[in-house]
Amino acid sequence: ILAVDMFVYRVVQFIAISLVALPGPVDAIAFTAGIGEHSSEIRKRCILQLQQTILPQLALDEARNNNDGSETNGVLTKEGSWPVCLDIATDEEAMICEDTLRVVNQTSD
Repeated sequence: ILAVDMFVYRVVQFIAISLVALPGPVDAIAFTAGIGEHSSEIRKRCILQLQQTILPQLALDEARNNNDGSETNGVLTKEGSWPVCLDIATDEEAMICEDTLRVVNQTSD
């Protein structure tokens, strides 16, 4: 349990730091890859902690989150929530392959 608590803490910490450091308003927070894409519990804990600490306008929609946003184009938050939280499918292996091919092709020219 402590490991999960620390993981959520670090995710929320990184998002909070990014919100402060970015030059303009944030339109969305995207949860991707293995945990972000497939763990409604981790997303819920992150979003609730963000709401309680730095983003009071953030409002999780439990049904959307539990369905991984599959019926709402990935949207996990309630209408009018700011910023919008999204569950975005990724394919890390394909991206690694594409990046590797790009690097190999650049060095072989």
